[in-house]
Amino acid sequence: MGKASDRRGKDKQKLKRSDDDNSISSNKRIKPDEEHTISNKSFSTSRKLSGTRSQSGNPSTNKDADRIPSRRLKVYQLPNILELLNKVARNNDFYKRALVLKLKNQDSELVELDERLRSTSLLSSSNVKTETDNESEIFKRRLEDVLKWKMSRGKFRPTLPSLLAKNSKDEIGKTVSEVLVRLKGFDRDSHIENSDEMFSTGVIDEMCKLKGIGPATASAFLSFEVPNIVPFFSDEASSYFEESLGPIKYTAKFYKKFVDCMISETERLNAHEADDKKEYRDDSKGRSDAKNPSGKDSLDAQSKGLKIIGKGWNFGRLERCIWTITTLKEKLNDEDWTEFCNS
Repeated sequence: MGKASDRRGKDKQKLKRSDDDNSISSNKRIKPDEEHTISNKSFSTSRKLSGTRSQSGNPSTNKDADRIPSRRLKVYQLPNILELLNKVARNNDFYKRALVLKLKNQDSELVELDERLRSTSLLSSSNVKTETDNESEIFKRRLEDVLKWKMSRGKFRPTLPSLLAKNSKDEIGKTVSEVLVRLKGFDRDSHIENSDEMFSTGVIDEMCKLKGIGPATASAFLSFEVPNIVPFFSDEASSYFEESLGPIKYTAKFYKKFVDCMISETERLNAHEADDKKEYRDDSKGRSDAKNPSGKDSLDAQSKGLKIIGKGWNFGRLERCIWTITTLKEKLNDEDWTEFCNS
């Protein structure tokens, strides 16, 4: 009887110790500070995993994320963004590659459409004073092509084509003719110093009178006519200035601020390019003078330097370069993206 009582007492003590252990373990798990720490660690790991993708297309390991930190950065945050912009500007093959990657199932369709739109202009090929049926049809097809280009290159918005189709051929012909008349004082080499110069023409407001046409599509259409007057309001280019502009809004007020940002950035890039040209000229002249004290070869050296540097920044060039880098960052695998950044 005494032994049985002793055994029951020992069992109770074991159960008590077990309950105490569980209580301690439970309390340890629910401590607010520790739970917060664990949650933060999990979130940090989750961001690293989702920030990059391996070459196979699956989420990368933490090691891969640390190896390719540029995957987690936005384009404007890339430490070598100026170098990348100049690299893309000097080699149009990067832009073509991005176009193909954007719509890989449609081969070179977007490349061909892009080249056709950029190599033609209604201002240079049409008599903007007349409004014939044939001209209205040309304007309508041009506007449809620009909308197709814009949606293929950016976000696809299925309602836009049907909204555009609600405009009659005559309505489109009349609107586009009016816009081209207002732009007749400009040419493809004209520049503006501030957004007021462009908005004073009223061309954006006039284009937006058509159904399905907002500032983004209007700017896309007009950017092929006067690329240095009307910059294309693409999502990628707008995101590049998000620290100044904030979240994108498809309004004329937001677009006006975007135009001013594009003006400031092209001025900054052109100033930087001018410094590069001067540095190259000075370096070339020094080498030439060392080889030829008369300096007769220095002019040739300087002209070669100009070819290397490029033709200057404008709205079209800047938007294409920003779009290209954004698209390559999104579409290239880790290995190719690293090579692009470092080559």
